[in-house]
Amino acid sequence: MIHELRVAIAASTALALCACATPLKTTEFDAVMPEIPAPVVETVTDMIDDANVEGPTQEAIMPDVPEATDTPAIIAPNETLLYGAMTKYELTRFVEAVRALKLESAFESETPMTLFAPNNQAFEYAALSTEADIANTLKGHIVPGALDVAALKAAATANGAPLKLTSLAGTELTVYVMDETVKIAGPSGTLATITQADSTQSNGILHQINSVLKLK
Repeated sequence: MIHELRVAIAASTALALCACATPLKTTEFDAVMPEIPAPVVETVTDMIDDANVEGPTQEAIMPDVPEATDTPAIIAPNETLLYGAMTKYELTRFVEAVRALKLESAFESETPMTLFAPNNQAFEYAALSTEADIANTLKGHIVPGALDVAALKAAATANGAPLKLTSLAGTELTVYVMDETVKIAGPSGTLATITQADSTQSNGILHQINSVLKLK
């Protein structure tokens, strides 16, 4: 009996407290919560302006570029036509043949020359036989004078006729220009195309060709 009375008193007290409580109005909630300011996004330009510091100029950003000169590259005396051929992996067979027949002096003369050097694939299909044949054939790829592609084109089209050149072996080479491409015909009628041109060496100009200019 006493226990039930205590429960009833506690329930009455709770109802009285709820009745006395005043609900919080929306306007009062708004007054309690402080206003959160919007975030400020500042750029690099704003930072420079605020600090009263001038930004970097275009002159300060761009590095100094050296002026171009017309000074040609210096070529060492030992950088001969044979040396130039040795530096090109496409001409290893040509260099091996020159060394095997001890023809280095023919390609290292101080007299200006032009060398039409057959590439490795050309040597593979040429099937040269005797040493004498190979020696004369190699010499047949050298002509007097340092002739770059521009000079060859000009000379081959000057008179409306192909350019005739005499090789170190005494054979005749004929230079043609076909569709802006320079081609060289050997004494046997083999026609080679200059595939890589104008390698300037200390004693002349080196051109790579795609065929061996056979003697016969």
